[in-house]
Amino acid sequence: MSASGALAGQEIRRAGWPALAAVPAVLAVGTGVSLLLAVKGSDAGVFLRFWLREVVPLAFGLAVPAVPAAETSLELQLSLPTPVPVTLARRAGLAVLSAALATAALTVVAYAGGLWHPAHGVLAGQLSWLSPALALGGLGAAVFALTASVTGAAAAVAGGWLVSDLTVQWFAGHGWTRVLYPFVDDAPGSLAGWWWPNRLTLLGLGAMLAGLAGTILTVQRQRVLTARLSRQGSDG
Repeated sequence: MSASGALAGQEIRRAGWPALAAVPAVLAVGTGVSLLLAVKGSDAGVFLRFWLREVVPLAFGLAVPAVPAAETSLELQLSLPTPVPVTLARRAGLAVLSAALATAALTVVAYAGGLWHPAHGVLAGQLSWLSPALALGGLGAAVFALTASVTGAAAAVAGGWLVSDLTVQWFAGHGWTRVLYPFVDDAPGSLAGWWWPNRLTLLGLGAMLAGLAGTILTVQRQRVLTARLSRQGSDG
């Protein structure tokens, strides 16, 4: 095995299966329910769009805090020359890759089977799940960097998702908030004129929060990891 292959294998193990398998597992459940609805004659496409735009981003957002939670050698990280943000970003990148490959495969199959009809096409339609997923993932990363708490980061992701889901009317009723609403439907005929600004704003927000997390982890590496080490017994 090559050195790069060995490194990739090690990073996959260190990232942990909860982070890598969260989105594929959610997609498997969604696919099963969609097929069941199709067999019963229901509109499986409506359910599938909901699953992609709301449930998949939540699964990805929760997968991000699972990356530092899987690290069992925090003392070693304090002594390594490789920056902590680089290590964690590399492992989070594997979670992004796993989510992207699984979701892209499902959406292409669903599009070919007539269950998914994104108004902007298959490629741009990936932003239906990717934009909110990266925004929630960035939120989880930033909260972890600030608090060194995996539980706190996961709670922030779940709380942000729930508040967004329950306040859709508030988001829609204010022009400046529309670009921040994560769960915009991309079905033909249901699109608002602000779909593209919304999707791009969420991508930018996710990048900004991830950058904030990286900056905090770089500047305060020892504080974050020491605090995380002290929490490890009680904060999974």
